[in-house]
Amino acid sequence: MTGDRMSRYGIVFIAVGLWCGACTGPRPGAPNAEEQCTACHGDPGRAGDALRRAAPPVGVHLDGPGRSDTGYPGVGAHEAHLGAGRLSRALDCNECHVVPMVDGQLATDAPGHLGTRAPEGDPSSLRADLVFGGRAVAGGVNAAYDYDQHTCTTYCHGATLAGGRNTSPEWTRVDGSQAACGTCHGMPPTSAGHPQSDRCWSCHPSMKADGVIDPALHIDGTVDLTPVNCHSCHGSDDNAAPPVDTEGRSHTSLRSVGAHQAHVTEGPLARAFDCSECHAAPDPTDLYAHIDGTPEVAFGSLSSTFDVAPAWNGTTCTTYCHGPPQGGGSNHAPEWTRGDGSQAACGTCHGLPPESADHPQSNKCSLCHPTVDRNLDFVDKARHVDGVVDVTDDWTCNRCHGSAANAAPPTDTDGQSDTSRPSVGAHQAHVAPGATGSAAPLACTECHNPLPTSSDPRAHIDGVARVVFGTRASADGATPSWNGTTCTTYCHGQTLSGGSNTRPDWTTVDGSQDACGTCHGLPPLLPHPQTGATTCGDCHLNVSRDGSGNWVFADPSLHVNGTVEVKATTCNSCHGSATNAAPPVDTQGRSATSLPSVGAHQAHLADGIFATPMACSECHVVPTDLSHIDGAATVTFGPVATAWGVVASYTGTTCTVHCHGGASMGGSNMTPTWTGGSIEVGCGRCHGMPPVNGSHPAVSASSCSQCHGEVINSDLSWKDKSLHVNGHLEYQAP
Repeated sequence: MTGDRMSRYGIVFIAVGLWCGACTGPRPGAPNAEEQCTACHGDPGRAGDALRRAAPPVGVHLDGPGRSDTGYPGVGAHEAHLGAGRLSRALDCNECHVVPMVDGQLATDAPGHLGTRAPEGDPSSLRADLVFGGRAVAGGVNAAYDYDQHTCTTYCHGATLAGGRNTSPEWTRVDGSQAACGTCHGMPPTSAGHPQSDRCWSCHPSMKADGVIDPALHIDGTVDLTPVNCHSCHGSDDNAAPPVDTEGRSHTSLRSVGAHQAHVTEGPLARAFDCSECHAAPDPTDLYAHIDGTPEVAFGSLSSTFDVAPAWNGTTCTTYCHGPPQGGGSNHAPEWTRGDGSQAACGTCHGLPPESADHPQSNKCSLCHPTVDRNLDFVDKARHVDGVVDVTDDWTCNRCHGSAANAAPPTDTDGQSDTSRPSVGAHQAHVAPGATGSAAPLACTECHNPLPTSSDPRAHIDGVARVVFGTRASADGATPSWNGTTCTTYCHGQTLSGGSNTRPDWTTVDGSQDACGTCHGLPPLLPHPQTGATTCGDCHLNVSRDGSGNWVFADPSLHVNGTVEVKATTCNSCHGSATNAAPPVDTQGRSATSLPSVGAHQAHLADGIFATPMACSECHVVPTDLSHIDGAATVTFGPVATAWGVVASYTGTTCTVHCHGGASMGGSNMTPTWTGGSIEVGCGRCHGMPPVNGSHPAVSASSCSQCHGEVINSDLSWKDKSLHVNGHLEYQAP
């Protein structure tokens, strides 16, 4: 017999009435009847003790051989009871009969055995006495045998059990059909409180998992139960969830196995879940109560978070865990028996990002959720799929990008710092103090305008960095634009001229794109004065060269600020001094007269030995604006230089002018070297002493005053230098 509680019951041995008649004497070859029961019934040649040999077959002999067919009540199922079988150990004769004994010895004349029948005519006198004992009456059973139907009611055949299909077996039917599991008790028993599972071995040590019963522990009057915990029936020492299932199987394609381990062990996305999230936990005082062969899904509180109505259809489930509301997600109802990991990836339960209207459209979860890092690995799995959306309350800009220094990358929102990434690029070159020395740090709003507001700091988090230029980028009428690689702005010279790189590459951060001359020429093209690159400081006081020749800005905030900072200028702002505008110093601050830019300027502009100062206009067109500043001093002679029809010219070294001796004046140096110094001038250099033009009298040098008395005295001192070298011949006849 098998079954969860059947081992408490024994098998009743039924000795059907023996139509005895009378014994005429001991069976041939049998021992003395006083000593051996086989003298009347049984088989003295069988193995075993005297009692075992005495049981039918064969039945009582009546003046001849006893009957041995099991259809005869005197034989019936004796052998099935007295021999060990698949379901039970062998029974003793006294389980169903009083064994005749006298002083401890088998004896035919034992009281109640032979010769003590009821009065003649009573049919019972022909029957063997059945006096049930031992297992037959276990559990308080009132064991009985029906002599008419040849059936018995005993503990052994399930009188105290429930659900058996044949608890009163027929004594004379010995074909094995009445001794199968399920005849004495149901499979499982149907009694109240018995687990409704046919896996008897889960609870009863008398049965193995293959269905083999230990006869010594079955039908012995005791219900043998194994002390159990959850993994006595399913799971393993690691945890109680399959594999293995209640039938010892482990393949995840089985519904009884499926994704149990994916839920109850820690995974890449979440902590281990408690069994109670999907199953009602068994009563710890009665662990057997839930064993009914049907694992019931009873969702816990987590599954219904956010008002989700959890459901299980036998293949997939619908829960908060696999699909929070308004979250998107590619697979809200994963298949229970597909355990290849493809159903537990980010993006299956909720979108990346979630699709709800108020969720930032960015898949960089770590920016807002402290439970996950930038690689989408969870730093605290206990706070994921827990019914609570953990969102940071630290909404400073550099939480997501930048650093303690400022909010601009590096690092970017992926934690990267490589300037070749567009998300990093030249941010620091624009916002870091003193990054280039040529401009003050720009505010973030100059390229990202407006900035996120404190009332909704997450609104801008959408995975796209939008470039919306501020006022600086559009200064001076510029039309700023950004193509993802380069930008066109006022800052980089859209409205200027001559720059070598007015559209710098955002991710080239080697200093080559922010040098003087990249945004505007050195100098800018006309109408900017075309001075050399060395003269910027003449007009722009904010800039100067350092000891290495690099341009440095005294105040970087005054450069690239939308305003051209130019000082109020006079001629000596660029050359000359407070005395006059002529060098020294020249436009580069030099004063050596050996330089063409200095030369004999002061000899012409200062009161000299031979003449009063010359006007600048005698050699240059005096400018009225800054357009003349082109790095080249243009010589344009005035009326004195061209007096008397002289064709004035300048070779870059010497000049031919009326001032230094016009045609046939006979001077010894009528083309003085500009940088020659004082030795280039003296009486007789510009004209002879006297002039030798063919019409001048040949007089001595000391007699000049005789004709030029308004200009010179007789001692050759000047009477009025302003009348000398003035383009006119001051003459009076003697």
